[in-house]
Order: sequence, then C-alpha cells, then structure tokens
Amino acid sequence: MRHTFKLALITSALFSANLASAAEINLQQLHAFGTPPTIMMGGDKGMMPAKPPTLNTHNGKLIGTFLSGGGSDFATLTQSGIYSFTPQLTEGELTDYTTYINEVNNDTLAFVTNTVVDSQGVVYGGANRTLFKWSEGEVIEDALSHLDLSSINGGDFRVQGLMTIDAQDNIYFAAYERGSDYSALLRLNSEGEIAVLIDFSRDEYKQGNIFTKGEAPASLIYSEQDNAIYGLAHKSSKSDGAGSTEGLEDGDFPSGTLFKLDLTNAKTDGSSEVQILKTFSNNLHGLIDDHTLATNSLVESGDWLYGTSAKTVWRAHKTNLDAFTVLHTFGSEQNEAETNLNGKTPAGPLVVAADGNIYGTTSAGGSDDNSGVLFRINLSTDARDLDKEQDNFQLVLHFADQASPLPVGLTAGALVNGEQIIYGATNGDAVNDTGSVYQFTVKEHALEFNTQTTEITLGESVEVNWQSTNLSQCTASGDWQGAKEASGTESIEPSSEGEKSYLLSCQDTDQKTHVQLVNVVVNPKPELNFTSSVTEITLGESVELNWQTSNLSQCTASGDWEGTKETSGTETIEPSTDGNKSYILTCQDNDQTDYVQTLDILVNPAPEPEPEPEPEPEDNSSSGGAFGGLILALGLLVGRRFRNKIKS
Repeated sequence: MRHTFKLALITSALFSANLASAAEINLQQLHAFGTPPTIMMGGDKGMMPAKPPTLNTHNGKLIGTFLSGGGSDFATLTQSGIYSFTPQLTEGELTDYTTYINEVNNDTLAFVTNTVVDSQGVVYGGANRTLFKWSEGEVIEDALSHLDLSSINGGDFRVQGLMTIDAQDNIYFAAYERGSDYSALLRLNSEGEIAVLIDFSRDEYKQGNIFTKGEAPASLIYSEQDNAIYGLAHKSSKSDGAGSTEGLEDGDFPSGTLFKLDLTNAKTDGSSEVQILKTFSNNLHGLIDDHTLATNSLVESGDWLYGTSAKTVWRAHKTNLDAFTVLHTFGSEQNEAETNLNGKTPAGPLVVAADGNIYGTTSAGGSDDNSGVLFRINLSTDARDLDKEQDNFQLVLHFADQASPLPVGLTAGALVNGEQIIYGATNGDAVNDTGSVYQFTVKEHALEFNTQTTEITLGESVEVNWQSTNLSQCTASGDWQGAKEASGTESIEPSSEGEKSYLLSCQDTDQKTHVQLVNVVVNPKPELNFTSSVTEITLGESVELNWQTSNLSQCTASGDWEGTKETSGTETIEPSTDGNKSYILTCQDNDQTDYVQTLDILVNPAPEPEPEPEPEPEDNSSSGGAFGGLILALGLLVGRRFRNKIKS
C-alpha cells in the first residue's frame, strides 16, 4: 500500500531563528511489513527491520534485513531474513518484493547490522555470530565458514554495529563478546582473508574495568580521502567506562570514543595504533550506543566528522582536536512541554545528502514523545566559514500519527537530474504495524566557482567561471559587483595591484545562502631598469653598470659580459679592447617572457704617447763665459790704447 505525506519542515521556537523558509519534504512509503497473521496467511514475509536498506547500484534494488518474519509458520516466523525490491511503485504496489530466510544459522533476531554491497553486487551483513553474504537469487551464505577463527577469541564473538566497505572490497566490522570482554575491529579482504586490526580488549588498553580506547566499535566509516577508518566505540553496561577519565567531573564516566585507524600503518595482529579524537562524557553527551534499534553513527564531510551520541548531535575536526562542538542536545529545551519535541535517542545511520545537509532520525521523542523525528544539520555553505560556525540543527518532521513510527536510520540513493532519493526504515510500534520502508527526495544544491589562475600581472585579465545546481539569485561582491546568472563566465581586469577577493553568493531552494570565494593576486607590472655611470670611456678606464628589477627573475648577461646575475645589482667592468661595447641584460617574468635592455658604451683608444725630445748640443757658455768675456775686454782695451798712441 502506498502512503504519501507532504510535511513542512518544523522548527521549535528555540531554533526558528535558524530557518530561512519552510521547504517541503515529501515522505513516501514504499513498503509496509506484515504482521504475524498476515504472514502466516500467505502475505509478504518480513517484520521489524533494525536498519535501513542499502541501494544495490548493480541492479537498482533496495536490499535490507529484518529481525523476524522470515518464515510463514510457527517454526520459522521468528527467523531473520533479507528483503529485496525495486523502489518503484506501480499502481501503488511493488512488483518484485522478495524475501530470503536466514539459512546461515537458526539464531532469532540475528540480522541487526546494516548491509554493505561490494563492487560485484554481493551483499554482506551481520548474522549474529558470523557474517553473511548474499547475491540476488541465491541462498544466504556464511562468509566466514571457510576460515579458522580460533585465534579470534576462540571463534566466540558476535558481529554488531554499523559496518563499512572500502574501494578494494575490504569489509570492516566489529566483533564483540560481552561475556569474555572481547572486542575488536576486524577486516575481511576481497580474497576472503580475515585479520584483527584493533583489539580493544588488550591489557594495555585497560585501566581496571575501563577500556581506554573504547569498548567495541558501534559505527565505522571508510574515508577514501584519508585512507582511514573512523569509528565510534561504545560502552557497555558491564564496564566502568570507555575512553579517558581525564577532565571528567566526579560522578561522571567516559561513555565512548571517536577514534581513527590509519590503514597505511594497520597491523593484522590487533596492535594497530588507535588515535583517539574524542572521549565522550556521560553527563554531557550520554552513551555511545550500539542498541539494536538505536545505534549511534558518524559521517564524513571534508575535514570534519559529524555524528550522534545518546544525547547529542556533534561535530569534530579530524586534526584539530580542540574543535569539537555539540550542535544540539536532545531534551535541552527550556520549556518542559518541549523537552523531547525535537526528538530523543538518535538512531541509525546518518546521510550526507546532495542538498548540502546531513539527515538523521531519532527512535523516540517528537510530538507524542514516542514516535521519533527526522532531523537535519544545515551545513555551512559559506566558504569563508572555515570553523563551520554556521552549522545548525533543524527539526524536519515528526513520525507521530504516520503510517509507521520508530525510524531506524537513513541511507543515500542515487543522484539523478539534480535530485537525490534518501531511503529509510521504521521498526514500527509492534502493535499496529511491524515497520516500513520509505523514501524522500531532496534537490541537489551545489555552487562551483573557480579561475584558471590565482596570480596575474596588472594590465592582464582573470577569467572566473561558476556553475550552480538548483540555485538562483546570485550576487557578486568583494572586488566585483552586481547580479549574476546562476552559471556563467566573466573576464575581469583589475585596476590596481594587490590581493583581490571575488565572492559569489547564491540561494538554494531552502533559501540558504551558498558563498564561494576566489582570491587573485595582482602583481605590479614587471620592470627592468639598466643604467651605466657613463656612456663613453677611454681604454683602460672602467664603467659601472647598475640594474634594478620588479617582478622579474632569472637574469642573464650577454653581449660583452656574461653569466647569471641577481635581480638587482652593481658591477664594474674594465673593457680590454676599444670600440663599441654592448652590455645586454635579460630577465624573465612569471610567464617566462623576456625583458631585455642594452647599454652601448664607446671605448676610445688610449692616446698615442708623445715622442721623447732629442738631446741638445752641449753648451759651454756657462763654463767658459767669464774667461771669454775677459779676453774680449782685454782686446778692446789694447785696441783703444793703440789708437790713442797713433793720434798722439
């Protein structure tokens, strides 16, 4: 039977400020499980699913498990099993709903874990004391039957919690045996080999009756981004704590852990290093729970992890351990009448949906305090909000008075034409119904904003490109302005140098604003200034060359000088010959464009040396001048006397 519910997003008074508008969620029931009378009278088998179904992308079918109702007589009515169907209604009915009874063992209420699907379409899940595998049209098989498990607590353990699978078809799951205090994280690889990666019950991990690393995994996810397993380890009622007691108040105890396993350094003897990202407080957060119908879980969103504890929805950073934040505490409202209006007891897997939000369910609370709710974490979509301070909790709908209450979690479906289907299951109230499978659709919300380069030179242009899905009312701000189309390309030429910020804001169908940011560095234009002290010298003299650059590098000398040069400098050169000399300096910018300047220096020949004067004849006048003068005087005197004698 088909039931469709059109329910507006509901927010309590405490959180109404976080809502921009009330978008609609269309909840559609795909299948209602039978009751003992209807099953024994030949109706569809299966009752009380403990976890939501998984979409098998190989055949487009939903694969899930149920706790009982596997058979149609008293002997088999309590058996667990698998159901499979194509999630498409024809005249309000499914056309290929099929069930398969648990033939692995005769344990009742055996199928309590989620299911995972490998690359070949084979389905795996927990079957109490073993792991089952199943292919469409085949019987359910024991995936561990070929292995010697004696080294793993003597083969005595139960498979529990939320398991995960990686891209190489390695399956990670929890093994726990309460009676012997054994708890471990196991891996079944694609070759069918099993290994103990973490033994949480090692002596060095225990302080009295406290398990310092956590008691046993309740939820596991594989991070392809980090090649790591992130998980929540729970605390059982048998132990005194799970995690570190440091910083806890009197009367409080560690109630579970958030841990990381680096698969690059994983060991197969149980001694892999366990990094504890967070120890939960029972007083503040409640237990990390692995109850059949209320398993806490976690999901990955970039560098952040989001998850639940018995009391809270929280956020943690993968590397900044001080960035842990409680986003919502259930039952924390001041108005006593609204104590559990937003739900109580988070249950089952969370989903990071294509609309940019995380969806989850609680198995209790709500408008009747019993039926549970659908909630979501509105993730910050502002690229400037690095600390995710805009994340907020929002109530989506109540399960009270609907076809089936007590939801047990969600799984993600395919994304087609900008819409994604989310699948879920309810366990039912065990009075009027025994559970259901339902779906709802969300619109994809995405904004991509980028540029081919983040650094340009003044005078150049930068091209920004943006694509959006189901967004509108886009607006530019920062170093560009104006209304923009939902998708486009624009060339921008900055008018000044420096760092430029281009912001693009668009609104989704829930009126939530998505903001993306592109930063571009605008460098000054490259400059090369190459000068000399003179332009003409005489051979034997020197010339001083000076150069300064801006935004250039890889300077090289050529012409009448050589070698690699600094981007700024001074050099004195003495040419060895005369003539015209060319000094060339070449530098490159970031685009390998050459900037070249040349200095021409004229080197004149050195002047011809003046010839040395010939030696002058020897001049004796200086030595014999006095004697010669005396002879001349005597001659004149004798001549005068001789003339006087004649006259007389």
